[in-house]
Amino acid sequence: MNPKAMISIYGEFPSLSGSELSDVHVKRDEPRLSVKLITEEKPKSCPDRWPKNYDVVHIKLSFVGLSCLSFSHWGHENIIDKFEWEDMEESVSVRFVCKNQTTLAFSCDWIRIESITYGHVGSP
Repeated sequence: MNPKAMISIYGEFPSLSGSELSDVHVKRDEPRLSVKLITEEKPKSCPDRWPKNYDVVHIKLSFVGLSCLSFSHWGHENIIDKFEWEDMEESVSVRFVCKNQTTLAFSCDWIRIESITYGHVGSP
């Protein structure tokens, strides 16, 4: 829905492989699923206001118009092995598969980038 921020700093949508799936929230509004990811993949073009000594990037995504949710094996270190999405005619099919067997799969109407911020290892 709004990929410009992500593309302007990364040059393209990052693969998300190796990122950690740290938060998953399901809300009845719209209905919506929000995830927070932590990645060590640094942008090609950092915003000027970001410090030079950051360790990680926090990416928050929302998936609006959620349906067909499947979620299993949530754990402590949910490192993404595969992030797959397929644009269907009237929805988007999304699937996160983590190295620890965590799997999150669903369909949604659209994907919205909520925020991209710098962070330090161990910070929320």
